Amino acid sequence: MQEKKKGEPSHETSAYERSAEEIICLDMLKEEIMHSSNYIARANTVSKNCIYSFFCVFLLYFNCIVGTIIKDIFALNVKAYDDTYEDEKSLHISKVEALIHCSMECLNQNRCVSYFYNGVSNTCILHEDPFTYTIRSQSGAGWKFYITIITDSGRCKPDFFYYRYLDLCYKFGVAINATDSTITTICSEPNEDLVRVDSEERQSYIETITADIGLVYKIAICIQGTSMLNSSHQWTFNDGTRMPYSKWAKGQPDANGTFIRMFRSYKYKWYSLVDDNMCSYICEYKYNDSI
Repeated sequence: MQEKKKGEPSHETSAYERSAEEIICLDMLKEEIMHSSNYIARANTVSKNCIYSFFCVFLLYFNCIVGTIIKDIFALNVKAYDDTYEDEKSLHISKVEALIHCSMECLNQNRCVSYFYNGVSNTCILHEDPFTYTIRSQSGAGWKFYITIITDSGRCKPDFFYYRYLDLCYKFGVAINATDSTITTICSEPNEDLVRVDSEERQSYIETITADIGLVYKIAICIQGTSMLNSSHQWTFNDGTRMPYSKWAKGQPDANGTFIRMFRSYKYKWYSLVDDNMCSYICEYKYNDSI
């Protein structure tokens, strides 16, 4: 097997998965600071009853009046990304006193999904990208990468990324043979669906987080859309609502179907091709507060 170069994107998702020990440790940390009624950030690397490989940063934002938690954020160190970083297209670069201050800066920036921190230079770099399919072009000793896992009143699932700015809870899927029949088998858990691109901002964000996906999958990205819900075959989302935004290529759509292909090699233009070519995909979780 060919060894992957440092900084290149990977299709492996295990780096973001949490073990039972991590979850227990997070609960322990949470209990330790429940007595406080202020804005608290607590970092812990080793606990007597909880030792794990990820460095865990646990942030709690308390309502000072009633003492209830309204935001719950923690971050996981992805060890496979150690000693690499990216300073291009960052949200903010700053000098901080410690890791916990970098974590706080990410919490206070609703576009922040991940951050790089160097404990030697005390440099903090915030990003809106989880770097699953984008290259980290720089390397250097002391750099650590942290991906935020955010649960806001149950808004996002633990194995999904949450981009607060667009209220988008999402995860990447692997390559599949994309047909009208196979597309129904993905993103099939309750409240999950193929990602819907309903604005220029969502389109731009998907382009950002998949900038180097071609190094892993040189294929299209499947997104939500169907022309099979009305007699006029107008393209809508899967629930029948109209699509307020589109980025169809010239001459498209030229066929009916139950999904749309977004081609990175063609400036992320949309196509309604009828074939069984491969595509990767992005699932979106739509929070249902009635559950």
